[in-house]
Amino acid sequence: MGLFDLFGGGKKKAAEEEAQNEQRRIEEHDKTVEDQKQAHSSLPWPTVARLNILQPKDSDAVKADDPLSAERKDEIGPLIYEPELKPDDVKDFTLQELLFLLSAQEIFNRRAALIDYEKNRRVLYNDFLRRIHESEKIYVLYDKRTRYPLIDGGFAVIYLDREHADRAVQLYAKQFRDLEVKEQPGEAAPAADNGQRQATTFDYLWFLGLQSIVVDNGWYKGFVKRDEIAVPPTFNVDPKKVPPAAPGLVFTMLDYLGERKWPVNYKNRDAILHKKEERMYNQIRRTLFLVPVQLTQAPEGVSNGILVGPLAGKEIRLALLKAKDKSGTGEKNLLPVYTDFIEYSKTAFAKGGLKPLGFRFANLGHFLDNVDAMIINSNGEGLVIPKAKALELQKADSVNAQTITTPAPQAAPSGEAPAAAANDSADALGTASQEDHAGHLVE
Repeated sequence: MGLFDLFGGGKKKAAEEEAQNEQRRIEEHDKTVEDQKQAHSSLPWPTVARLNILQPKDSDAVKADDPLSAERKDEIGPLIYEPELKPDDVKDFTLQELLFLLSAQEIFNRRAALIDYEKNRRVLYNDFLRRIHESEKIYVLYDKRTRYPLIDGGFAVIYLDREHADRAVQLYAKQFRDLEVKEQPGEAAPAADNGQRQATTFDYLWFLGLQSIVVDNGWYKGFVKRDEIAVPPTFNVDPKKVPPAAPGLVFTMLDYLGERKWPVNYKNRDAILHKKEERMYNQIRRTLFLVPVQLTQAPEGVSNGILVGPLAGKEIRLALLKAKDKSGTGEKNLLPVYTDFIEYSKTAFAKGGLKPLGFRFANLGHFLDNVDAMIINSNGEGLVIPKAKALELQKADSVNAQTITTPAPQAAPSGEAPAAAANDSADALGTASQEDHAGHLVE
């Protein structure tokens, strides 16, 4: 051992080298940050985006005031230039500050690539997801005209705080939307009294087919997929035990009805409505519906022609709904069908002596001989499909149709809510109380 090492000279040299290395790292970091700043020097910090692409005639775009001052943006904005973001860098920011950074990061990266953009974006996005996961309450915008969550450009609209949700209702009112806020359980909602996990907002959105979600629309907004927050209710369930559900159809119904009942005019509205209507019809053709029936023993040797196994010898008797015709003096018979047990449970059928059986749409035409129309989710969307339209859809897609015995119609149990009025015209497809669409103009 040399005298230099004996008196600690080696350790001192190593410390000096480490200090020099640390200084080089700092200088390299600072140069990287500065270079990125210079590459984006012409870009201003983003501001709050408009509510959506629609703009009322003779009015400014609808958007809220910016919640962040210019000084605060200058303080936190440069984080997007950091070559390596850490979760601790952003965990104490407000949601709006976090969403501002996500917005700035995306916009600036489009101008000139940010170093390790995907990796650093994941840090911000993971913190965004964390906040949703840790929310005990979610505030969802509901469309009063459909009584279901608002669909805005294909997105469900949610908020993590009540104040923003209430303010958003006022913003949407400028676009002639009639909305309300509903407080619903979040993923971190406390367990029920019996210790079981509560069904959450994101469970329900699955049944509605709402996979795309926008958070804090009207301010700095974030976008997320439902499946990033919660697994589907059918996850890890025996396929033979998965209850009927039609999220694809429910989404297209709500999207169509929401658009139809929105009292505005805008360019190409009729074409957009037609496209949404046809998309809905395509979903109807492929859906398995729950139909409330009463099964009685058929005469010996007689088969109903559609049910198999022990049910093959049963006679199918239908429960029908009654609705006033357009004159208000006559009645029409409606065949009620349901997309899932959530909708079925809303009816008096669920409390009576009837049994919900699943039938493909291709088989429902045989039930229409003694009815005027079918109604989907009578206590929900209440979508009426006139008999002629239903048969037209079946004719276009009759691959799976089977011959069955025409059942004798029965009146609905007492207490069932009045159904929408049916009409043989395709223009009457919808619910009984149609909105006046010749109202406001949106460009």
